[in-house]
Amino acid sequence: MGGHLDVDSVSINPLSPRLETRVRLERLQLARLLELQQQPGLSGEGELSGVLPLRYDPTGLRVRDGRIGNAGPGRIRYAPDAGVAALGQSHQGMAMALQALRDFHYEVLSVDLQYAPDGAALMQTRLKGYNPGWNGGRPVDFNINIEQNLLKLLQALQFTGKLTDSIEQRYR
Repeated sequence: MGGHLDVDSVSINPLSPRLETRVRLERLQLARLLELQQQPGLSGEGELSGVLPLRYDPTGLRVRDGRIGNAGPGRIRYAPDAGVAALGQSHQGMAMALQALRDFHYEVLSVDLQYAPDGAALMQTRLKGYNPGWNGGRPVDFNINIEQNLLKLLQALQFTGKLTDSIEQRYR
């Protein structure tokens, strides 16, 4: 992703697998991270760095007080598809957010991450900046909490991939 990933040294006893380490992310390219999202109309520029404290024990993997943030100013552009744009038609707050994100110049982009062994993730995101072509370039400060079970999401994506492969093989 164009940056560096460093992990503190780790030693594991196979008879009692437990570990604590920190993963340091340095200068990851926002554009490449957003490509992983596969969200049509979403692109960005900038670099992100951060630290993810990892702990693994018999209950599973956890991240406590992980933080990723921008390493300088950047830009996000979002041109929503018709379905998302329709949401903006019926919700004034959503319409304003979509307009601001069409060409958003950010000064702060940060994510605080908590991840539990059952797959539950809480991401507290902050996006602060402005869109020079919207509302006179007035400053905008988005704070969004995202709760997602990442294990269930990965299982759903894996199932979808297998289903797609199965359909493609059947009709070849």
